[in-house]
Amino acid sequence: MKYLCLLLAAVALTGCQIKEKYAANDRAADGWVAQRTAAPKINVTGKWKSDAWGKGEFKQKGREVTGTLGDYKIKGVVSGYRAYLVADQDDWSFYTIVLKRHTADALEGSYSSSVPYSALDEQDIYLRRDLGVKK
Repeated sequence: MKYLCLLLAAVALTGCQIKEKYAANDRAADGWVAQRTAAPKINVTGKWKSDAWGKGEFKQKGREVTGTLGDYKIKGVVSGYRAYLVADQDDWSFYTIVLKRHTADALEGSYSSSVPYSALDEQDIYLRRDLGVKK
């Protein structure tokens, strides 16, 4: 009985630690996005594709951006001429992304596997508008 109680206590403690880890990840992602306060000067609404990330779709309402990119849910804001996005999967923020409009049909920038964003591990990202196949 004593060992069962210890095992249950260890499982409960691990569960609490995991919840706190997810909450800290959320706070870091939300805090990074919240720092961006300029009025939006671009609109990133549309369907996009990337050789590295796959297809995506962004919806922008005012400053707020939601959508998908590959297997990730996207949330973030447009501040000035840049979009600051967080890529989530299963309630975990995996990537932070900074995009700027390259042309009317292209977004370019960089992403980081750090949350919040870090230039120490940034990689280039390029999205082009997915115009689909017209018949």
